[in-house]
Amino acid sequence: MGLPPFRTAPLFKPKPWAGGRLMGLIDGFPAGTGEAWLVSDLPGDASPVLDGPFAGRTLREVVAEAPGELLGDHAGAGRFPLLVKLLDVGDPLSVQVHPDAAVAQARGDGERGKSEAWLVLEGGEERRVHLGLAAPTDPDEVLRLAESGELPGRLAGFRPTPGEGIEIAPGLLHTAQEVLVLEVQEPSDVTYRVFDWGRGRELHLEATRATLAALGGAAPARLGAGWRRGRWPLVERSPFAFDALDLRPGHVPEVECGEPRVLVVVEGRLVAESNGHPPLVIGRGEAAVCPASLSSLRLRALSWCRVATATPCPPPAAPC
Repeated sequence: MGLPPFRTAPLFKPKPWAGGRLMGLIDGFPAGTGEAWLVSDLPGDASPVLDGPFAGRTLREVVAEAPGELLGDHAGAGRFPLLVKLLDVGDPLSVQVHPDAAVAQARGDGERGKSEAWLVLEGGEERRVHLGLAAPTDPDEVLRLAESGELPGRLAGFRPTPGEGIEIAPGLLHTAQEVLVLEVQEPSDVTYRVFDWGRGRELHLEATRATLAALGGAAPARLGAGWRRGRWPLVERSPFAFDALDLRPGHVPEVECGEPRVLVVVEGRLVAESNGHPPLVIGRGEAAVCPASLSSLRLRALSWCRVATATPCPPPAAPC
């Protein structure tokens, strides 16, 4: 019958900016959790598998022992091609930037860069996202503004809407506050902090300078005006597809696989059905992995349901 779809358990990460909104989405998370890694195959942070023949083991072991079934054309990379997280941001994130693969490799920070995208789930009265600089600024001036504390005031900001997609390309300075977001990204944890609100954590000034010099023309992208009926894309130029679905009870859409796919239920409950495998119930705040060996997956909503789905672009990476 091949490898069935399976859920993974979250890995909790404490952060100084944690906001406390995950309590309403995931039961039992530790105090101070800023990130819940839902699907991860990063070294030392492999997601526990909850269902199927690999239950009680890890996503790393699934990749190692069933690469063709799980990853399909991505098997040659040797690692699951997405990292999926929940970010629970209260106090502002550091002002940060991510490299692309070329910058990361040149600096010895791994083989991959970090493109990411957010689906905004909820936020507080003071919720803000800042993407990029309000006016063109050279890298040396960015560092000077960071050292003087003026940098946050030079960023372009907006009040995000729940259901909105936000695309963050390598080379784009960004920060946020009072938001809960679902993040899909390349499987890399390389972040360069340039300003951190006096928290005393390490800054990465030269790495930021090099990234901005190489990629500083990156432009922000926002997709969608909020939750709606049906299905809509959240990205348009990332190395992965990322969509949101609004499902009514009894609605049974079919989602293509063929590539490894991640499903995250952000409201309600659904049953994922595939030929030859037992149905898999996925609840609010849970993630499931659909192996590439499956041609499709039927999603049967048990109640009103909101779902996000992500899949990498076929290699070599190109806009989906």
